[in-house]
Amino acid sequence: MSRSYLIRRRSWLLSLLALLSLSALAQTETLHVRTVDGTGITVTREGSGPVIAVWLPSEHGLTAGDREVARSLAGRGFEVWLADLHAARFLATVPSELDQIPPSDAVAVLAKAAEAAKPIVLIAGERGATLALQAADLWRRQAGASAEHLKGAILLSPNLYVATPDPGSEPHYVPATDANRIPVAIVQPTLSPWYWWLDDLKTRLGRHGAPVFVYYLQTVRDRFYFRDDATSDEHAMASKLPAVIESAWKKINGSDPS
Repeated sequence: MSRSYLIRRRSWLLSLLALLSLSALAQTETLHVRTVDGTGITVTREGSGPVIAVWLPSEHGLTAGDREVARSLAGRGFEVWLADLHAARFLATVPSELDQIPPSDAVAVLAKAAEAAKPIVLIAGERGATLALQAADLWRRQAGASAEHLKGAILLSPNLYVATPDPGSEPHYVPATDANRIPVAIVQPTLSPWYWWLDDLKTRLGRHGAPVFVYYLQTVRDRFYFRDDATSDEHAMASKLPAVIESAWKKINGSDPS
């Protein structure tokens, strides 16, 4: 094999890598959404595909882990909208501040996404699940014919409790739990404190007839995909999370009959 051939091949490979990098960058776009009270929301759109996944923040905000999973989902054909609702209201990413975000902010993002006339699925983790279900209920009541675009929600270790239940006590849920009328997929780490009330939560979410699916993630804790102290099992599970979310979407959409 000649030296000139190797040089040409190396040049071709470098050009291909550059084109792939530019293609990936071109798939990331910043959108601007205006709420009913005039507040501006910055949305990062990753990818372009037949389904829009609107990712809402948890009490930790939009984390680097969220963004990494979003990019992986874009590679799987999703169009992911990461809505920075904390920044829109100049809120700190601490648990108490999440409650200051009005569900109408998330509804404004849903309304913008619905303009594409594609199926939409909400994604939210922990306390962000409350915001997601509040927004879904408000959207259902306000959106008219556009409401049909929202197909369901994927909740990552959802914390839908008014307060952390004591062991052996009956949990008290936020009102959005009992109001739910959309299909829900719960992605639940088994080392989470919320794991022990999951059967009851599933019943409450489905009380109006909406299907509820559960994905159990063994040997990992809450926030496993963005923890600073993640274990080797949690790192391994983090790499599988995009596939789990894709499977959850197929369940919600009815394209996975199993």
